[in-house]
Amino acid sequence: MRRTSVRTLGLLVAAFLLASCSDAATPTPAPPSSPSPSPRPTLAGLPTGAPPRIGYVDHQAYAESGGRRTPLPRRLGVSGIVPYAGGFLVSDTLFFEGTVGLAVVREGRVVETHCSAGVPTRSDGWVTWLVASCPESADFITAELHRARPDGSEETVREIPPRRVPDVTANPETVPVTALPRRWYVTASAREDGRHVLAVVVQGRWSAIVRIGPRGALERATPVEWFDPNLPAYALGPGR
Repeated sequence: MRRTSVRTLGLLVAAFLLASCSDAATPTPAPPSSPSPSPRPTLAGLPTGAPPRIGYVDHQAYAESGGRRTPLPRRLGVSGIVPYAGGFLVSDTLFFEGTVGLAVVREGRVVETHCSAGVPTRSDGWVTWLVASCPESADFITAELHRARPDGSEETVREIPPRRVPDVTANPETVPVTALPRRWYVTASAREDGRHVLAVVVQGRWSAIVRIGPRGALERATPVEWFDPNLPAYALGPGR
């Protein structure tokens, strides 16, 4: 009986050692690896294309498609601009109670100032702008819709109640822009040609003019600059 117990114990020990060696020789499978997330697109990571082919504001100067640059008064942050009568109509960035400032600029100087409900526009051979009552004034009854040729001729003025102001708002966006990456937002947009739209895009504290092509192709039309909402580096003129 005692010999049988010793023999049985020896067999158990041998089986245990064999199992241990077998486990050590079998590699432990590695946990499945999850694919690394794609890096978030950045303005700096976009391919660089040609400069805008329409007029635009670049660091307080109006840059024409041919390369000519006209300095603008430094005290104006620009939210919209239209060449007009040898100068410019410039809406500023002083948004207050639904209005902005509108300045007539000639030879680098501000010669007239108004309150407006939005940015000046140009379409079908006409320049249009709105002169509204300033928020501090006691006049809440009337506003004036101005229309003239780009050279300043044939100007007409139509008085309208503020509640019937046309869809010209303090937001200068004129062309819908969709399908941009998250955390990018558009402060202005304009049609560059029949296939491309330009958009002033802000990402965090950075800004650039981005060209949006067919099927959503993106490229930068300007360098990336620090974004200051009071004095932005870029603004768009009227598109095509």
